Amino acid sequence: LALVMIFLLMAGAGPVGALAEDCSGPSVTPTAVGGNPAGPTGDDGFRVVPSSGLKSTTVTLESDTYTIYHEVSGDGEFLSFWVDGGSPIVKAVVVKGGPSANIYDYGSSTDADCNLVSPRMKNGNIPDISHYDFWLEVPTVETGKICVTKFEDSLDGDPVEGVTFYVYSGEDTEPVDSGSTDSDGKVCFDDLLPGSYTVTEVLQPGWSAVDPLNGSETVELDAGGTQNLSFVNMKVGSICVEKRDDTGELLTGWEFELFIDTPMARVAVADQVYNWEPLGKETTGRDGDYIKACWSNLKPGIYRVVETPQQGWDPVSPEDGIWIGMLTEGQDLSLVFVNEQENIPDPEYGALEVIKCWTDWEDRIYNFYPY
Repeated sequence: LALVMIFLLMAGAGPVGALAEDCSGPSVTPTAVGGNPAGPTGDDGFRVVPSSGLKSTTVTLESDTYTIYHEVSGDGEFLSFWVDGGSPIVKAVVVKGGPSANIYDYGSSTDADCNLVSPRMKNGNIPDISHYDFWLEVPTVETGKICVTKFEDSLDGDPVEGVTFYVYSGEDTEPVDSGSTDSDGKVCFDDLLPGSYTVTEVLQPGWSAVDPLNGSETVELDAGGTQNLSFVNMKVGSICVEKRDDTGELLTGWEFELFIDTPMARVAVADQVYNWEPLGKETTGRDGDYIKACWSNLKPGIYRVVETPQQGWDPVSPEDGIWIGMLTEGQDLSLVFVNEQENIPDPEYGALEVIKCWTDWEDRIYNFYPY
């Protein structure tokens, strides 16, 4: 049994969740034993010596906290108790009075009872309660499980082995469990308490999540229940562009932008209309080796690569500096864009003669002299 932390508190105002007024208990028949039975040792219950008024005891069982209210009434003869919130953590109560004690054993535990007494004496009197023991146990909660099956491409696809999944409880940032799929693409997480769980996959290189789209799914798990989840991935590809002039020389500093066609967003105004969604720009360069303009983790689809024109260059291939094509699943596509420098004719040179003159305005006669 879990460690029990006990705090005895004198109760003031009436407690929340008090015992029902019509309780006629006790709910079980006690067993009378002579002498003074041994009490709890501190890790499975607690002992109380009666005093006036309502009392409460707070206990912690496996990190969960419970409050038990208890009161002796009837001039010290009768004991009543209840657990705030109705949690069944009391498995037995021993009531000691006179030379003997009554043991109330609830079997599967309870959350409340009343009119518990010590054994009657031979003269028929019920002796005052000298002390009483509560024996506790952690409430039994039926656990459940979450099973995940991993597929390639679609729910009809092949199972995928060796994919790792993490299970998170509620808002926790640390996983409560983890595991990898077997040859059937399946992994199960057992012994989970009821609550909210998020299952997240670790994406393998070269793969992209299809369903769920972000590779993570949150479910509510009932006591004793099972949640079966399916995750679907597909292989992803890449597109790389190298830039050359018409002599085959590699060119750096050329910018390209990648677009993907999104058919679901199309508005058909012609026989075929693309709806291009930009995916980002990349530039060719050199860092020791030549650096292509590349985009990775691309799903299958129709793509468009557009080069940014530079002054003094004309596109050769593709003719307009734009490529449109299909990328299949897992394909690594390499493209070459070729440009040539514009043919600018040499300038024709001539002569310019400049003569400096002055004007004699006083005589109103124009006399031009070289200056």
